[in-house]
Amino acid sequence: MRLHRIFLAGFAMALALTGCASNETDAPTEVTVGRVPSATLPPTTRPPVQCENQNLDLMETAFGAWLGSQIIPTDQPGTSYYFTVADNQFNPCSDLSWVMLSGTNGNAGQDDGNGNGLVHALVFFTGEDLFTDPAPRQFKEAASVERIDDRSITVTYRRTAESVTEEHPVDYRLDDGRLLGEERLPAEQRDNVRLDLTRVGPPTEDPPRLFGNANYRPWDQEFPMGRQYSLMMGEKKIACDFATFNGMQLVCYSETALPWPLKTGDREADAGSMANIALLNFQDPGEVRTDVGTFPSQESTFEMLPDASVTRIGDIIIDTRSDVVKIHDANRAYLLGEGIAETLGVPTLQLDTSRYPQDLIPWEG
Repeated sequence: MRLHRIFLAGFAMALALTGCASNETDAPTEVTVGRVPSATLPPTTRPPVQCENQNLDLMETAFGAWLGSQIIPTDQPGTSYYFTVADNQFNPCSDLSWVMLSGTNGNAGQDDGNGNGLVHALVFFTGEDLFTDPAPRQFKEAASVERIDDRSITVTYRRTAESVTEEHPVDYRLDDGRLLGEERLPAEQRDNVRLDLTRVGPPTEDPPRLFGNANYRPWDQEFPMGRQYSLMMGEKKIACDFATFNGMQLVCYSETALPWPLKTGDREADAGSMANIALLNFQDPGEVRTDVGTFPSQESTFEMLPDASVTRIGDIIIDTRSDVVKIHDANRAYLLGEGIAETLGVPTLQLDTSRYPQDLIPWEG
């Protein structure tokens, strides 16, 4: 049996194990939203308005046509917006709702997502319908978004120049089916890049993922990337390292036990042996490997994920509703339990794409 020493200083454990360097990006510009997460609504808060399709997922709206690739062409020739959903306030039961996007501009021949030149964009909806006129504008500085009532919101744009920060609130409101407010944008925002919602993004072979909406999520809570987390696997506590996770390999481990069968690829060495490190591959080849390591210090203390619930961290879902933990994304799933470290098939998602626009200009690369 091979024995490795693993030093956790600086959250470098996954790097020592996999030999893969983590991707460092600039910290995203702060975006503040005026809401209380639906899972923690205080008793005095009015419950969400009920409507026919109250659980409609953002992926099933017209905007889903760009969510698969997460690339939207812009009004600048040869330039597209490589984005993620920073805050999903889409509400199919509201006359006016929004989604905040965060990303960078680039093209197929340029750096298209290293966090440099981070810009935001607000996409508006009325009920289930996406506003395409006016087309969403990008903005660079942080913004706060506050709901006034069901038909109006206030977006506060901030501009910092020579160490002086200026704020400019703009009221957006729904009036006879039209979205008004853009005419009150500060002068420096009026020529900003627009998203071109007349053109489709590039095709993608990745399976669709769910985003939920402002009132409904297919998970109980969300936690940020860039940290290590502890969680209960039955009666045993393990940790998973999202501090160095770059979308390819997630490392989970136990500092106090050997809960998993050893799977290093060496059948003779693995036979009957146990391991305390699990490496879950979320790219080809989709497999789980386990190994053994010792730790130079006492059991580490990390933020604890809620037990008996479903947690989303980035694109990864962690389900702790049984003694066997399920960890998956849209492509691959793994089971970790006492004596269990194995792959699991991911059910095919049945997605309603009937709202996707059918007259978009094809992708030109």
